[in-house]
Amino acid sequence: MNETTTTILVEGASQKARNLVNYRLRSESELRTRLSQHFDDATIDATISQMYREGLLDDTRFAYWFVETKTHSRPISATMIRQQLLRAGINSDLAKSITADVNDQKNALQVAIKRSRATSHLPKRDFHHKMQQYLTRRGFSFEVIRTAVEESWGLLPH
Repeated sequence: MNETTTTILVEGASQKARNLVNYRLRSESELRTRLSQHFDDATIDATISQMYREGLLDDTRFAYWFVETKTHSRPISATMIRQQLLRAGINSDLAKSITADVNDQKNALQVAIKRSRATSHLPKRDFHHKMQQYLTRRGFSFEVIRTAVEESWGLLPH
């Protein structure tokens, strides 16, 4: 491959990468995976380097953004967030440090209160059962779930 062809490929890959990152932040690993569908490894490496130089790619920024979205809109447990970060290619130490401040108890209660609107008509036993299942699917521990379910039940008008 000559230099002109390589430059054209890198420009195309860079444009594709910019579009992906502008749509939503991506980890380096996610970006590599998406680019690998269309470009060779050398082109991807050059594109990734260019994205870092331009400040458009940063795994730490991505991880903070990811945790923010996973704790505010539809909260999930810190453990589940860590697992998803690892799948996105974030290294284990970074995933652990960024999720260290995630408050599972607060997030579980937030989810339980929001979900209790849809289940408030149920008897206590059914309410507890459904809520426990729902919070379990979001990755919260048994102890966190038990407390959140009790607190959310207590907030309902009976």
